[in-house]
Amino acid sequence: MGIYDLKQYGFPDSIVDIWYNSDYEELLPIQEEAINRGLFDGNNLLVVAPTSSGKTFVGEMAAILYALKGKKSIYLVPFKAVADEKLREFQNRYNDSGYLIKISDSDHRENDEDIKVGSYDIAILTYEKLSALIVASPNLLENCDCIIIDEIQMVSDPNRGGSLELLLTKIKESVTKTQIIALSAVLENLNNFDKWLGAELIHFNQRPVELYQGVLYNGKFEYEEYNSRQNNQEIINASDLPSLVRHLLSINEQIVIIKNTVPQTQILAASLANSMLQLPASSKVMAELKDEHESETRDELMKTLRRSVAFHHADCEMNERNLVEQGFRDGHIRILVATTTLSIGVNLPCTTVILDDHKKWEVTNGSPAKVNWSVGEVRNIFGRAGRLLSDKIHIGKGIFIASNQREYDMVKMAYLKSPLEPLKSTLINKDITLRVLDVVASGYGKTEDEITDFIFKTFAAQTWKHESSEGQISLIIKKGIEKCIKYGLFEKIEEKVKPTELGKICASMGFSIESFEILRSYIQDFDDLEPMDLFFVASSVDEVKSYYYRGINWRDQNLRLKIQNRLIDLHTNNKLSGHFLREYERMTAGYQNMWSELFPSFTFALLSSDLVETNYGFDQIKKEYTFSVATIRKVTENIGWVLETIGKICKVIKPDLLINIERISECLLHRTPLDCHFLNKFSSILSRDEKIRLVTNGINMEDDFLEKDFDDFRGIISPAKANKIIQLINEKREKNHLYWEREHIRRLDRIQVNTEKVKEVYEKSGTDLEIVICDLLDTGFIDCVNTRITEQRDAEPDILLTFNEGEIFSIQVTAKMDNKHYVDSKKAGDVIPQSARYHAQGYICLGRPDFQGKAIELSTALAEMHNYKLLPMYSLVELYVRVKENLITPVEVARYIKETKGYLTVASINNFFEIKKF
Repeated sequence: MGIYDLKQYGFPDSIVDIWYNSDYEELLPIQEEAINRGLFDGNNLLVVAPTSSGKTFVGEMAAILYALKGKKSIYLVPFKAVADEKLREFQNRYNDSGYLIKISDSDHRENDEDIKVGSYDIAILTYEKLSALIVASPNLLENCDCIIIDEIQMVSDPNRGGSLELLLTKIKESVTKTQIIALSAVLENLNNFDKWLGAELIHFNQRPVELYQGVLYNGKFEYEEYNSRQNNQEIINASDLPSLVRHLLSINEQIVIIKNTVPQTQILAASLANSMLQLPASSKVMAELKDEHESETRDELMKTLRRSVAFHHADCEMNERNLVEQGFRDGHIRILVATTTLSIGVNLPCTTVILDDHKKWEVTNGSPAKVNWSVGEVRNIFGRAGRLLSDKIHIGKGIFIASNQREYDMVKMAYLKSPLEPLKSTLINKDITLRVLDVVASGYGKTEDEITDFIFKTFAAQTWKHESSEGQISLIIKKGIEKCIKYGLFEKIEEKVKPTELGKICASMGFSIESFEILRSYIQDFDDLEPMDLFFVASSVDEVKSYYYRGINWRDQNLRLKIQNRLIDLHTNNKLSGHFLREYERMTAGYQNMWSELFPSFTFALLSSDLVETNYGFDQIKKEYTFSVATIRKVTENIGWVLETIGKICKVIKPDLLINIERISECLLHRTPLDCHFLNKFSSILSRDEKIRLVTNGINMEDDFLEKDFDDFRGIISPAKANKIIQLINEKREKNHLYWEREHIRRLDRIQVNTEKVKEVYEKSGTDLEIVICDLLDTGFIDCVNTRITEQRDAEPDILLTFNEGEIFSIQVTAKMDNKHYVDSKKAGDVIPQSARYHAQGYICLGRPDFQGKAIELSTALAEMHNYKLLPMYSLVELYVRVKENLITPVEVARYIKETKGYLTVASINNFFEIKKF
């Protein structure tokens, strides 16, 4: 089937042209088969096919077709790096066509509210993020028509598989029958998983590009051809890695080498660069990398790239990884040494993948140990070779190297001749009480029988066939309910249980109940939460302090002495408080045996404080603690996760605590000082040091960038980066405005309501806009009377609303000439003094397209003194559309306008009316 044959299913020329220009001239067999099996008819599909067979495009086609119908799709991926890549890929293809692509994971929270209210066409999420959002908004799945689950074999992962399985069960049991499209390259023995999922299995065993998988020993490469399963061999004049690399380069191949540790990745890349003197420099990549901020990995990459060699691992900054990936795709890098971060999801076309280590490191009970790769991991790694992304690649090779007979025999037996591991459930690997909490908090069970019934619908339950097993699981569930009641996570009313607000938080954040209780007790006991004390408490839970952090040696005497001296200095200068102070003084009072237990928490608290409360450069902080970039990143991710939880608990039991925990958490996650928090949205472009320089020079808001010339950024950040940020700001603002205009017109068309007034609200300006808004208000969607002030004195409001009880609200209408500039704080605040002679009880600044960050911050302060609100134009139209859809009444809209304060987004409308679907 040709790509243009897709027009028969409703795809417009504009979309098919995009695909054709992305080298999709003909559909691959797996794609055509999926269509024939009901891909566009809403059928659930489990697509199992080798890497590079075209699985991903199956899900992509379905998502775009749903978007064309005004419906939503969620694309689930296992890792943040894959989510980032998928976001870039989809935005590059569909941004110019007006499709709204959103991402949400632990690094991207800015779109959470939009996803909850359905403000997206395609949302890209990690598994855990969707689980958390469902707990926070149990009806979220009702807004979604299709869910694509990439790497579905992760359901067998010992650590994460159980949560994915529970999520799949929720999707299956949701009121709206969401289409499920599950994808995997490494599944064979399904154990009836397809039947449990209710999906038709499409199993395709052929690769578009042949792959040879084998072992090199004594100059002979023995391999099996993937498609034909025939065994063959090739004589290669090589016996070790360097000689094999030279051979492959001599026949003009591009090579990926996989190592099992970060340090060895970098060491091997440096060694190969020093020995491959015949290779030219990767000049283009080096030039782009030069614009990135200085870091140890950047400097080392600049050295290896002189010989077309690069490395890729967790210690590299995200931009460094992106540049390396693109440089490899473009052919500027000939040898790439990487960890397994490249083995799942990241698309890099190459000829040969060498797995240089026969075992991997795995952390068990807090300690690392060498264990075998799984067969599935090996196939995923080798599957990177021969990907159908380059017309230059006709055969791929996956190669082990054996140095002796034992290694040769082991590799063949353990990896090359062994079948894939069977798919199995790992649901009960985790305390089942947490599964019970999750089920209730997500709204899938209210009684013991309903909870038990739901858990017995999981994939795991397929093996609970014996009466004794069922009885044992039922008893565990019963005890789990009792434990949740004991800790205040459930409340019981007669025979029903419902989650408390704390229970919802514990479930959505994924904490153990014991750790959650530590955090709750801390908040209950202390009224003054200082940042360093927060960091200490967050570092004290097992999820943080017992985690294995690569490269940290807690027996390092130099580190211990350094931390001890810092603590003495802080204590002497009265800089410790709260729980931190209490535990430190208890230890110094004679409980020296506590030092080993508290040392990690002390260290992480000091590190976190240095990151958000000082302007120290990042290299200075790394040097102080001798931690790698990846280690610091993981520490801050873990503590940020705890801080987010503390913030949610505070909202429930102590909402008046005077500390912006959310901001502290966000800044810690981005490793940014608190006064740079407005720049966190650009963390993919800016380093910590660059953010500090920008704020020092008075540039810390989006509009500050738009008001500067490129020369103004010299000496602060590169003009290229400034240009990229400005482009992102403009694109995002234009996209949000266009989305809401398109969405509101679509919904009104669906119910056959004239859309002319709404179109004019989005287009008119000045006096014409005031008239249009009054016309819209005259339709009665707000239970009030509106009066346009036609004889204004200097700087007075534009419209008055008079409610039935006699309250008067004044409205200042402000619209920017284009959609790329937002209403500033001065304009937003003017409505209060301008309304003096009308004795208004409430004040509204109605703005288009939206408001600047400083205006939003000011609205919070003004709302504490007045009934004041910022109302984006799209929020006003959203209220109008919902009334027309009979979701809310004019009386309810009037109550919303009168009772709410601050910045009123669509999310605030959603929260006020508790409407999760429109």
